[in-house]
Amino acid sequence: MFLRNTWAGHLLYKFTFDIATSVIEVADELQYKLFPNPASEYITISKPSEGFEPSEGSDVKIFNMLGECVMTAPTAHPSTGSGSDNLRIDISHLPRGVYYIRIGSRSKMFVKM
Repeated sequence: MFLRNTWAGHLLYKFTFDIATSVIEVADELQYKLFPNPASEYITISKPSEGFEPSEGSDVKIFNMLGECVMTAPTAHPSTGSGSDNLRIDISHLPRGVYYIRIGSRSKMFVKM
């Protein structure tokens, strides 16, 4: 017994892609510097224009490559008000690896790898 395929036709798939034609610059107020990189004992976070302005819910969170928060540090520190724009965080207890750092709160955020 022979069966014959009697279906005939065409399938047409249409895809539309949006291509970015410009880059949005990040505001200077969110530009932090992290050093040293690589780090083994501590990291220093520096905000070029003004010091950290602690607010409710403002903190520094460090995430591993799995997205797990491995450390949280408040942005308020002893040198606040001393004219220092640096925040020093002890990371000696963290194993070697690549981490993401999120600085800020729900309203403003800066992420660095």
